[in-house]
Amino acid sequence: MEVHKQGKNLLQEGIIEESNSPWNSPILLVPKKLDASGQQKFRLVLDYRKFNEKTVGNAYTLPDITEILEILPRFSDGVPSDRYEPQ
Repeated sequence: MEVHKQGKNLLQEGIIEESNSPWNSPILLVPKKLDASGQQKFRLVLDYRKFNEKTVGNAYTLPDITEILEILPRFSDGVPSDRYEPQ
């Protein structure tokens, strides 16, 4: 099987290492288009779906950049000229 062949080569070259961690992700080999010489090549991809199930989402959302850009002109010398109240 191509996955085992490619995995063995990557292990021998020291590019990857074996892991039994619950945080590891399954690998897939996706065929690329044939190259100019007609040889089949593969792309190594990781399936992060199970990993994502185990991780905790970020409780702090990122601020909306448009709101920040609207506030910036109100500041001069680092002090707000008027109170900003979100609409």
